[in-house]
Amino acid sequence: EASLAYHPRSVDLRLVAGIAYLGTGRNQASIESFEAALAIDGESAPAARGLEWAREALAAEKSPVILTAAEMERLAGAYGQRRITLRDGRLYYQREGRPEYRLLPLSRDTFALEGYGQFRIRFVSDGSGRVTKLVGLYFQGNTDESPREK
Repeated sequence: EASLAYHPRSVDLRLVAGIAYLGTGRNQASIESFEAALAIDGESAPAARGLEWAREALAAEKSPVILTAAEMERLAGAYGQRRITLRDGRLYYQREGRPEYRLLPLSRDTFALEGYGQFRIRFVSDGSGRVTKLVGLYFQGNTDESPREK
């Protein structure tokens, strides 16, 4: 925040602050930071995407998505190098060789990672409701897919 005082028109600093706020659950501050970035550069795709992510997080904070035990069990499993674990009534995400994060539901199929604002995951199901893959959603706009192993 001190850097912003010295560089108030820095879109990059506003983006960094917005992402940090997302990771710490300060969703309203994140919205304000991304809005400030867009006020400086209305064409900033990262700021627009960040604003969308922050608004989704704030909506989930105000109206939490509650998943049943059966819904969470349906999501748990191995997805290539990624693992979704159900423990003590909560879902956790871990990519091989990286830290584990608690999943925070934004919808029934899309989740944020607690403490990490630059990445989200979305579960994809087939017509019968069976989860077939996990899609990684990156803040930069790219995605990747990990098919379910079982």
